[in-house]
Amino acid sequence: MGREFLRLFRMIVCVAATGAMALGALVAGSPPAAGSDFFAAYESFQRGDYEAARDAWKTLARAGDVDAQFNLGALYENGLGGPADAERAARWYRAAAERRLDLARLALARLQRTGALEPDPEEDQIKLLETAARRGLAEAQYELGVAYDRGLGVTQNHATAAGWYQRAAEQGLTDAQYNLATLFDEGLGTPRDAAMARHWYLRAADAGQPRAMNNLGYLYEKGLGGSRDYGMAVVWYHRAARTGLAIAQSNLAALHYLGRGVPRDFEEASRWYRAAAEQGDAAGQNGLGLLYANGLGVERDLVRAMAWFSLAAHAPGPEGAHAESYRKRLAHLMTPAELAQAEASSLEIIVRAGSDEAAGRIAAGVSLPRPAQGFGDSAIYAQRLLKWLGYYAASVDGLAGELTIRATRSFLRENELKMPAQITRELVDALEEERAARLAEAAMEALQDDAGDSPDEAAARSAGNAS
Repeated sequence: MGREFLRLFRMIVCVAATGAMALGALVAGSPPAAGSDFFAAYESFQRGDYEAARDAWKTLARAGDVDAQFNLGALYENGLGGPADAERAARWYRAAAERRLDLARLALARLQRTGALEPDPEEDQIKLLETAARRGLAEAQYELGVAYDRGLGVTQNHATAAGWYQRAAEQGLTDAQYNLATLFDEGLGTPRDAAMARHWYLRAADAGQPRAMNNLGYLYEKGLGGSRDYGMAVVWYHRAARTGLAIAQSNLAALHYLGRGVPRDFEEASRWYRAAAEQGDAAGQNGLGLLYANGLGVERDLVRAMAWFSLAAHAPGPEGAHAESYRKRLAHLMTPAELAQAEASSLEIIVRAGSDEAAGRIAAGVSLPRPAQGFGDSAIYAQRLLKWLGYYAASVDGLAGELTIRATRSFLRENELKMPAQITRELVDALEEERAARLAEAAMEALQDDAGDSPDEAAARSAGNAS
């Protein structure tokens, strides 16, 4: 079957290099291509068949496959496919780290930082992070920034933290963009610069970071780093509030209460104050209490007002002090029976919130298995594709030696491609295209088997549909 027809067929059945997962069901009954275990293992992981993924990756890891070593470590770390085992996870992470896989260094550092792994002077978490960070891994740069920002394992140094955050932020890491913005916002390690804070908050907010959205709304509300714009403050508070961020819900409610950037609307204010209050936000609890106490947007109810003030009174800082003041003033208007009822209501809210939080909690480790193209190492990925296509039989280790070059030459010669036998983006693109072509061919053969058509009949019908 010609490559041009296969390219057309891929368009018809919507198959591309990134569409391999969608064809899993169609080709499940077909014999796998040589060396396809890593891809099949990741598909098993995505389906939730963690035992199959662990078995496949264990075989590959023992053979020296560096990505499989990392993914096997991640399964052990998270207890997927068997009991969680930090020591076994660390063993496989170390094997991958020895092959210069920076993600494995990051994972080892995290295991030490969280206390899951005993500290080892010869495997210092900061040194692991620094090695990976200096080699350009954005996540390691961010983690190193956090270490210096908070003084975790190093002397606290906000200026050094800002430098590492900057490197990761420029690579597009959202959390680093947010943290860098906060340093500019507060003048920690950098001169206080509201304009730069707004710039980095905007970068992070555009990428979907809720806290950045909220803080950007605050800058617009207060006119920091630019002109005051209540309308834009509402926009950003609303975006953050819809993600469930309690502080943004309270801030949005306040603007609806005051009529800033939007028409004054007590019912809308009550809706957002309630959303924040039920998450334990003291500002939301005070705001909702005031609405109940005054009958604004809700029916006047002193018992409910007192219940929310009582919850907010436990908060530290100004919100707790405000709540205590509101409680004292409201208590003069209530009977002993009403005060007792308010206390019971506040306890009921606490119990309900605690059960909801427990139900929604998801246990997860700090690292998760990644797909073949998710490690950022073009040599490893090229080897994996060459192996899947049957040109390369050695371990996938990222060391592009004679065996890798020989396999590359065979692939280029058989596919009549004119390019150097080197690991380049162009080569990886060609390998991905060939893999997609074979998946497409397997998918068509599976469809033919189901329909009972001959290959010529199916091809002719497909070509006719395309025209």
